[in-house]
Amino acid sequence: MMKYFEVLYISKGKKNKIIISSPNKIEAINSFKSKNMGVFVDLKEISEPFSIKFDAFKSKLKEKLRAKNIPLEPYIASLRQISTMLNAGLPITTCLEDVLKTTEHKRLKEIFRIVLEEVESGLNLSSAFKMFEKEMGAISIAMFDLGEKTGTLDESIEKLADILQEVYDNRMKLKKATRYPTIVIFVMIVAFSFVITLVVPQFQSMFEEYNATLPFPTILLLWIEHAITQYGIYVLIGAILLSMGLSYLYKKSMKFKLLFDKYMLKVYIVGKSYICP
Repeated sequence: MMKYFEVLYISKGKKNKIIISSPNKIEAINSFKSKNMGVFVDLKEISEPFSIKFDAFKSKLKEKLRAKNIPLEPYIASLRQISTMLNAGLPITTCLEDVLKTTEHKRLKEIFRIVLEEVESGLNLSSAFKMFEKEMGAISIAMFDLGEKTGTLDESIEKLADILQEVYDNRMKLKKATRYPTIVIFVMIVAFSFVITLVVPQFQSMFEEYNATLPFPTILLLWIEHAITQYGIYVLIGAILLSMGLSYLYKKSMKFKLLFDKYMLKVYIVGKSYICP
């Protein structure tokens, strides 16, 4: 287990400090002396510095951001290119080298470069891609493995490209189908907010001026206006936290994911009523 030590030393007549990570004090002192930074004065063990914790947090954050699925379009194009070249009898290393030259997506190029290095060192294709399963998807690894075991790697990669193309096309269709409802809902929210904050209070003043009893719909709207005005920020924070919680459960719990999808299919926009009106 690594520990952290603060070393006090003198250099050019001035006292300085440096933090050294080491399993024990003796190795920490030897490590300091090997640096030839100055005259050793004192050493004390400290807790893990905030700067090191922050650097570790940044590294984890970068890793999580980088672990997002790569875009399908350039990936599908690369798969079709590999499949065509394999079908022509070219070795997999030549195929990967050619893909490196043609693909423009930065992360995809980096993945293929590492995979090429691993394949050249003797690793098979599916094992090389296994390192990037979170980005490439489990189905990619399964199809690579199937192709290698059956001796039909070119056909498996072509089939994988067809599957991913269908997934991509369905995503585009869904986005296109939900674009108009999304715009309508957004406009409705803006209009409702305008009515609640500007129009309804005017009705309240008018009814109060004539000592008239407010109708229930107006009372309800006034209550909503009061709630938004007084507690709007808490409602917004609550909605964001709820959205984040649902998103986390959807990614981590297969049972919740199945339950959520089951009820989503009953929603008019994406369910049976929309597909078959």
